[in-house]
Amino acid sequence: MINSLVSIISILFLVLALGGCASKAKQVDMENIGMEKKLKEDPETIGMIFFSTGDSEVHERFIYTLRNAIDAAKANPHVIISLVGHSDARGDTPLNYKLSEDRAVSVRGKLMNMGLESHRIEINSIGNAIPLDPGQGHSPWARNRRVDIRIKY
Repeated sequence: MINSLVSIISILFLVLALGGCASKAKQVDMENIGMEKKLKEDPETIGMIFFSTGDSEVHERFIYTLRNAIDAAKANPHVIISLVGHSDARGDTPLNYKLSEDRAVSVRGKLMNMGLESHRIEINSIGNAIPLDPGQGHSPWARNRRVDIRIKY
């Protein structure tokens, strides 16, 4: 009887512990809004970093995305990490190109500070030319203010 009770308690503890891990994984996944759809369309996209309006600062909540990119680069020493900067549709075209470039440069700086060599990183800025979400409003605009992290073989 006591062994059965201990077994049941152990199983409950395991279920609760795994539930906590799943919750944390879900939280990390939320930082990459639309990532699942994007991966189906472009399997070489390995992560996305999102930005506030008019901002190019990489926030700490994206540290896992950056680490994943570094891990992918270290596992494949001949690949290049391609950073593609994007903006939302608001603002004029030259400003959006500059902002998308600033975002990619900011991500490159973080990757380099974390140990990735500069010669393994390329930057492209495309402004609002290729939106992840073509809709209008705060949510679509937020999804479009990003840097795609891609692997080039």
